[in-house]
Amino acid sequence: LSYRGYVAAVVHVPRPVLDVAFLPRRFEGGFVVYHVNVTLSGVPPWARFRGTVSITADGREKRGNYTGGPYVTEIMLRPGTKTAVSVSVGMLRREHVINVTTVNATLELVRAVVRGGVASIWAMVKFDMEVRGNIPIEFRDPKPLGVARFDGGHIFLNYTYSDAVVIRYAVAGEERSAYVELPRPRLSAELINGVVTPSEFRGLFKVVVEVCNPSVDALYVVRVNGTDVALKVAKGGCASNSTVISARARYNADISFSFVTSFGTFDKHLHVPPPAVNATLLQWRISGSREAASVLLRVTTQNYTYIIFNKEVSGSAEFIEEVEASNGVAVINYGFGVVQIRRPQLGILARPIAAEVGTPFVLNVTIRAPENLHIEAPLSTSLNVSKLVSVGPGTQEFSLAVPGVSSPGFYNVSISLGPYVNYTTLLVYRVNVTISAPSLAPVGAPVN
Repeated sequence: LSYRGYVAAVVHVPRPVLDVAFLPRRFEGGFVVYHVNVTLSGVPPWARFRGTVSITADGREKRGNYTGGPYVTEIMLRPGTKTAVSVSVGMLRREHVINVTTVNATLELVRAVVRGGVASIWAMVKFDMEVRGNIPIEFRDPKPLGVARFDGGHIFLNYTYSDAVVIRYAVAGEERSAYVELPRPRLSAELINGVVTPSEFRGLFKVVVEVCNPSVDALYVVRVNGTDVALKVAKGGCASNSTVISARARYNADISFSFVTSFGTFDKHLHVPPPAVNATLLQWRISGSREAASVLLRVTTQNYTYIIFNKEVSGSAEFIEEVEASNGVAVINYGFGVVQIRRPQLGILARPIAAEVGTPFVLNVTIRAPENLHIEAPLSTSLNVSKLVSVGPGTQEFSLAVPGVSSPGFYNVSISLGPYVNYTTLLVYRVNVTISAPSLAPVGAPVN
């Protein structure tokens, strides 16, 4: 400072230092908005510094006035780039190179719904900085079946079901991935009740659906043969639910039931043996040419209910059946098979007989019948002699009067009672007597 040519004072003003700080604040309109703080240090307290502020980046300049203290403003930079930023205040200038940050977005998986081959996933989009406006999210392959975004960062995604759903997405050019583990349900079927007829098996099954260890809370809706089974499974936990399903199949000793679900088909195999049947002949009746049998059937079953003679059998049961016999065999059809009972044996005995030609004689016949045989039929012979008899269990004697046989010889005589036949031997003989003597002889004289 001078006064009238004299130096009155010397004032030293130091050169200030330009300090610039950059801080990313938010993402907006496809740019990262940086907070810029410009200050001058080294300015003495008695001095005030004023000047024009110029900030240039990406060819864009932003101006302002510096009047002391910190100068604060914002600039917009392209994310993921290395950008040179020039800051000047008056004659002071600083050059900065900024590695512009990117906005990092993550999908925070909230819950999932699995239904009908589709996995619906609720997620929350989280950013590492403030975001203004709606940032586009691009989903990469495998692309979702549908996407819906809601306020507050919620997003709803539909994917084709897989036990491990991969979500690939990109935000502001940065690719990210998220994984959702949704294990396949385990299904099992337990027979509650089975009713067996000769033509079909009707079963009532308890079908159990179980899911363990999903990576998010999940609701599974599993359709089994047209019935929906829902179960809520906590993240990392297990849950199960069941339903009752009726099913039918053509009867066989080995049956396979197929249960169709939204996760495929699973089979339940059953061994259904026919019932065990023991048959006992109670009575065999012969009346003339007709034969009938009364048969006791003892039926034993296992595990299932069988319909036999229109009656439900569980465990064991007895039936008395009346059937006609043919050719000495009674056949009882109980639906799951047949039982054959043969005609009991009968003993017909007659001793050999010798008789003179034309002389009546008696044929004695012994009948030995078992305890379950009853006969009302003619006892007949090949000698054209018959007699209506009633035969019960035990031994009985019958006599047949034969008027005689006109010709001598040996005869094989058949004796029949209903379907039973036996034979005996008949000898028919003739007696010839010849008397010869002299024509005359004295009284009392011997003759030859």
